[in-house]
Amino acid sequence: MSEQKIIYPKTEITKREILVSIFFLAILWTIGVLAGNKIDECVFDNNEKYLKAVEITKPSEFKYALKTNIGHLLAYGELKSVGTVSDDHAKGYMMIERRKELRRPHTRTIREKCGDRTCSRKETSYSWEEVGREKQSVTSVKFLDYEFNLSQFPVPEPHFLDTYEVGFDARYQYYVIDSLYTGTLYTNAHDNMLSNMKFKEKLNISETKEDYVVTSEYKIMFWAPFIAFLVVLTYGFYFFENKWLYTHKKK
Repeated sequence: MSEQKIIYPKTEITKREILVSIFFLAILWTIGVLAGNKIDECVFDNNEKYLKAVEITKPSEFKYALKTNIGHLLAYGELKSVGTVSDDHAKGYMMIERRKELRRPHTRTIREKCGDRTCSRKETSYSWEEVGREKQSVTSVKFLDYEFNLSQFPVPEPHFLDTYEVGFDARYQYYVIDSLYTGTLYTNAHDNMLSNMKFKEKLNISETKEDYVVTSEYKIMFWAPFIAFLVVLTYGFYFFENKWLYTHKKK
């Protein structure tokens, strides 16, 4: 007696295929649940360190937190350079980077039809190419009146200031870091050291938490593609003949 069949668009699905597909879907779904739970744990651990971080706004509190290895903290205050650096075109910055660029010619040969023959002509274009950088900076900064070496503190990235041209084929691009910022520092004070330091310019403590904390949208980003994958996989399984399921079937 042949197996009962269910009519499906462009193919037929047997009960054996349904049972096998349910078995594999159950395995894949279990893997998905385990992976989803692991992601949930990572997100929870990530969010907890920001949500439970000690909030600091005073220099005395900051110094005490560093001295006592208080753990995760969010400190809001001013970041200042200790002294400033300057040159002829940029005055009073934490860091000045001058990038030299030269205008380089690029020539190419263009071939085109000239009646019954092919003609060629040369075309020249120009572009700016960086040939060197010069940088000067202060050696230390202060955050909430606590002094750090510049290399130890996560200062903001340099931003473009201006362009100064030197003749037709040379120019300098200036990038600088300002001498004063206000923002929030996240760090972990432990074992008489600071780790994982991150500075959010212009954000207060509440805004910094919102920026760092992962929302529940990550669940959609994981489960939507995963479920779509299962649907496509199941459709593909039903679409093919799956003769391997019947290789040991008695005639």
